[in-house]
Amino acid sequence: LSTGALFILACLLFAGAANAAGYGGYIGLDYTEGTVDVFGVDVDHDRAAVDFGFVMDTNLAQDRLFNYRLRLGLQAGTREYRASGFVSEQDTFGFAFTNTFGFGILRTPALRLWVGPSLRFAVDGCTDCSGFDSVFLAFGAGPEIGLNFNIGSHLTIGPSLAYNYMFGVDFTDIFGFTDDFSGPQHHVSVLVNIFFRTGSDTYGTRDSQDRGIAPSQ
Repeated sequence: LSTGALFILACLLFAGAANAAGYGGYIGLDYTEGTVDVFGVDVDHDRAAVDFGFVMDTNLAQDRLFNYRLRLGLQAGTREYRASGFVSEQDTFGFAFTNTFGFGILRTPALRLWVGPSLRFAVDGCTDCSGFDSVFLAFGAGPEIGLNFNIGSHLTIGPSLAYNYMFGVDFTDIFGFTDDFSGPQHHVSVLVNIFFRTGSDTYGTRDSQDRGIAPSQ
């Protein structure tokens, strides 16, 4: 699917479940490793960061197959570059935007296990640069899996694990000399999401909800 088709699908899923959704926050850890090509030399780089921000999901507890999850947050961490004995470490700060399309493979009144593809966009820059400036932009896709523990009528706690294969571009300005270096990345994140569910996001089949029948307990 193209990016445009995925965006349209996300809009349709959100519109169809706008009255049954959960809103809240997330916090977690992410780790990225990859390489960038610097004038023909592959430079290894790793980044470890804390990721936190806003999260929304269109289906946390309903007995329906699909859910769409959106996360928009900040990330603060450290990036390390290594090549031929050279090591450079930078403190970084930026933001990340993730769209996930989930499929509920296990659905009960108290628990939902889901899996699906995610699209991630992230950008960060160094906060302790000396003599140069660096902005790193990355985008990619990969699988995500999560568990929703639905507690009572309105609370959901949902740990999730995601992997994204990404492509990154490092835009660097060194004493007025500007260039960009690019390469692949492997990104892993482990998150805890906490939601407040709206009253209509409760377990029950779509047919029973449409007929006004109370959800099963």
